Amino acid sequence: MLLRLVLALSLVAAAPGARAQDAGPLDPAALAARHGFRTEDLGFLLFDPADGRVLAEHRADTPFIPASTEKVGTALAALDTLGPGFRFPTTLHATGPVRDGVLDGDLVLRGGGDPTLDTNALRTLVAGLTGAGVRQVDGAFLVDDSLYPRAAEIDARQPEAATYNPAVSALSVNYNRIELRWRRDAADPQRIAATIMSPAAGGELTVTGVGTDVLEGQPDPRIEFVFAATPSPRWLLSPQLPARGRVFLPVKTEPALLAAELFTTLATRAGIALPAVRAGALPTSAREIARVESAPLADVIEKMLDYSNNLTAELVGLATSHALTGQGLTLAASAERLTRWWQEQLPATSFRGFVAANHSGLSATTHTTPRQLGAILRHGLAAPAALLPALLEAHDPDAGAGEPAVRAKSGTMHYADGLVGLLRAPDGQERGFVILLTDARKRRELDAARDLRVETPPPGARDWTARAKALERDLLRDWTTGAAVAAAHAR
Repeated sequence: MLLRLVLALSLVAAAPGARAQDAGPLDPAALAARHGFRTEDLGFLLFDPADGRVLAEHRADTPFIPASTEKVGTALAALDTLGPGFRFPTTLHATGPVRDGVLDGDLVLRGGGDPTLDTNALRTLVAGLTGAGVRQVDGAFLVDDSLYPRAAEIDARQPEAATYNPAVSALSVNYNRIELRWRRDAADPQRIAATIMSPAAGGELTVTGVGTDVLEGQPDPRIEFVFAATPSPRWLLSPQLPARGRVFLPVKTEPALLAAELFTTLATRAGIALPAVRAGALPTSAREIARVESAPLADVIEKMLDYSNNLTAELVGLATSHALTGQGLTLAASAERLTRWWQEQLPATSFRGFVAANHSGLSATTHTTPRQLGAILRHGLAAPAALLPALLEAHDPDAGAGEPAVRAKSGTMHYADGLVGLLRAPDGQERGFVILLTDARKRRELDAARDLRVETPPPGARDWTARAKALERDLLRDWTTGAAVAAAHAR
């Protein structure tokens, strides 16, 4: 789902330097109540990005759950540390010579943490193998994803069938998503024939490393797909599913082996015989024989902010901490290192209450204040990370001349919502803003009682999110026409 929010607001703005005549000061409590929230559920900050002057604020030092707005901080740290031209490599290596089409040694597929690696990139590697003259491998076929510690999921408190919460590995393909297709046997409704495919441009590839089975008993009808890691990785299908269907599911274990399986299938189609793959480390003596690289980091981040892809954010964050430390860190340790990096960059900002569980914001334990996020945003508007405005920008063909545009990153979880970005008012002035909403009590209750086999949103969650987004729109309108902003101009 597209999470970059671009709003075109048809508003009449106060003239520069003038006070609004028909609008009183913003009342955060009234604003919150109008949308069914408590005043403590809402925090915001509006500031001048040129000098950091605060134009409006409410509970700006209270920690809230930022959800995917945290990706802005991840993006900026990566751009500063790695540079906008950085590319993620995926490489093939050989440990011996090639004689008459036979590699006399091992073949190693090594992941470099590319979050955008897809089937077409694997085809390019196969073409490189062909170009090196390899038709057969006499040694082993190894896959190496040891650049970072592997994680079975991004956040342990998310529904296990949620595609936005896949496993994380330095070798991940097609965003670690697979497609399950099933069809019930008409003669025996308890039998379900199922196939798992990998999304692939230019043709579909069957996945054999992950199996399927039928979930025993008559479970809660909301439970449709349950992952079982033992005795072998497989998805269990509810016997109450419709007669046929298809759904995307996350890769939960061994993403690197899945990538290697797809590589083997493509190599076989190209007439290259490979032995069975197994995990192994890249020998220092091996030579590189083929590689593919991602698009430049700036392009990767633009798509990450656009589509709010969690796996991309985690791998971008891991690459950043690796550059800072020279080590492959766990998600938690990596997030902690980037937090220290931000503290070093923003010594005048208090990071009290700031907690980052990962790099994507997919965690109810992650917290930040509007003031902290505002300082991070303002940092991103200065060199060398001045790419941020362009990365957030989008064009709205329906927007009329002179209408204010909002370029922002949104974030949404159950009972947490946020918006962070830039607003250009009709007077031509650009302002930075942060809006965060969290119902901490409802979120705690959800996490305490949640059945992770159920992906259906809890009752009331969709309405809560709709009201949160309506409040954000109203607040943006006030900032472009209200007395608070006009008064700030007159100071």
